[in-house]
Amino acid sequence: MSWKKYFTQVPVKNASTGQLSPVGSTAGMPSGPARTNYSSFLPDVYSGAPNRIERYGQYNVMDLDSEVNAALDILAEFCSQLNKQNDAPFIFHFKQKATSTEIQIIKQYLQQWCKLNNFNKRMFKILRNVFKFGDAFFIRDPETKKLFHVDPAKVSKIIVNESTGKEPEQYIVRDINFNFKHLVATTPFQTTGNVTGGGSGYLTGGVRGMVGANYQDSPGTRFQHGQREIAVAAEHMLHLSLS
Repeated sequence: MSWKKYFTQVPVKNASTGQLSPVGSTAGMPSGPARTNYSSFLPDVYSGAPNRIERYGQYNVMDLDSEVNAALDILAEFCSQLNKQNDAPFIFHFKQKATSTEIQIIKQYLQQWCKLNNFNKRMFKILRNVFKFGDAFFIRDPETKKLFHVDPAKVSKIIVNESTGKEPEQYIVRDINFNFKHLVATTPFQTTGNVTGGGSGYLTGGVRGMVGANYQDSPGTRFQHGQREIAVAAEHMLHLSLS
């Protein structure tokens, strides 16, 4: 019994315009089979719950309630008290008895690290965001060792290595634009109703202490997806989580 191979020509929707990709080139049009059948990139890419970004917005709305706001303030204030022994918002726990020299060296380096990252002022806000969102992300400068805050909504996904027990390898962050004065790594949300007028024009260029202009999308093309995303090595990221 002989076997024959047959090829069937499949018409492409955008063939008349010279665009032969089955993925589709227009963002408003339905995706082709190559996109719908393989919408999730790889099993080693994790982006959290499908409504994670929407829940961050809900948490911001809940924070407008006076009782919720006061509860978060009380928790953050209680957890960010300075330790009288080392004048820092941290407490040491030694597994074995440490010498006075070791304690003095650790205390000195801890104070330098807290001063470098301005933890005496930032710790309250950091803990409050952890209680509020459940996560807090920071980019660590490999040269200065400073920690730059990253908006949790700007972290789109985490790439892990399943061969090493799902250890994170890269964090995909959107809208990176460093503010070295306030130690912020991402562009803030558009603000409206304030004294500056708000809107998208408020975030362009070097305003608000940002280094450069915002990323601009290319609307109408499928290449706009992931255009503003940058992969940051996990060794340069700090992730605080309640889970």
